[in-house]
Amino acid sequence: MVLSPACDCGDSRQDLNHIIFHCPLTRSKAGPLMRYINKKFPSHNHNIFPSLAKPFHSLCRLLLSFFKAIEISV
Repeated sequence: MVLSPACDCGDSRQDLNHIIFHCPLTRSKAGPLMRYINKKFPSHNHNIFPSLAKPFHSLCRLLLSFFKAIEISV
């Protein structure tokens, strides 16, 4: 838990979409996850939440790997 919803990059929000698609602090580690999302969900419009309704096993693995790479505990 943090005191502010703002991201360390200066953006006013730090939700999952920001961290995966927009944050300059995590962008360098999002490559494999982004390639998978772009391939499996080509019309994602930078919104991961519909994909999480019934996620594929491979998406879960990639998300966990991404979280580990950016040092976020889930």
